[in-house]
Amino acid sequence: MSLARLAAVLADSTGIDVETLGRGGLAQALVGRCDPENEGALASYAERIATDTEARGLLLADLLVHETSFFRYPGSFALIVEEVRRRSTAGAPLVRVLSAPCSTGQEPASVVMALLEAGLPGAAVQVDAVDVSAAVVESARRGVFGRAALRGLSAERRARFTTPDPEGARLTAEIQAPIRYLSGDLLDPLFGIDGLRYDLVLCRNLLIYLGPAARERLLRTVSRLLAPGGVALLGHAEVAAARLVGLVPSGPAEAYAVVLDRPRAAPSPAPVQATRSAP
Repeated sequence: MSLARLAAVLADSTGIDVETLGRGGLAQALVGRCDPENEGALASYAERIATDTEARGLLLADLLVHETSFFRYPGSFALIVEEVRRRSTAGAPLVRVLSAPCSTGQEPASVVMALLEAGLPGAAVQVDAVDVSAAVVESARRGVFGRAALRGLSAERRARFTTPDPEGARLTAEIQAPIRYLSGDLLDPLFGIDGLRYDLVLCRNLLIYLGPAARERLLRTVSRLLAPGGVALLGHAEVAAARLVGLVPSGPAEAYAVVLDRPRAAPSPAPVQATRSAP
């Protein structure tokens, strides 16, 4: 078996197009897992990736670039605040937000920070922070960041929203309280089929790693997860692709937001289809 065949297995099981990861990305991720020169070992590992969710998640954690920072895409946060305030003023008991993939947690934390800075209570929202990698979810749940990971967070925000930690800084309980950290795969056809819908879905820079079929599948999932009048926020290179499933640009250009072109009736809410990380 060749690396190309393993890449095909990975594409079938996850939708990831390894060509988007740069030259040698797959071979580098195999270090310590499998000898790419041993055809038998490669075939055995490919079979494991196809059937073992945990092994697949560990490989994806190394393959995908968990590039994130606090207040990334700063132009989107005014829109997030506006949408939460509008829904809360209209009487919504809880505004639901999905951050997926959440990576190491800076994005969901930034959402809560922006709301608190705007005078909105953390209790106004429930933020589900979801990632396919259980290890990454656990890192996000800890809420501890080293100096490099704190980029994008001003000194004023650090003073208000973090406390000192031997490793750098730890998010305060006020930031962590509205966030549920969960492991789950947006590319799994079963994700979210229990009926829970979100007022805001942040799904940044996952589409760019996917082949055409998986890209469309993910966009349909995002569309399905939106509550009536809900808004999805994508990466800057992904907005045009959203038109494939009837999601159209909305709001300021710098927010990279899309909404369903046609409204629909609201379903009954239910718990999210994902696995909570261990406390």
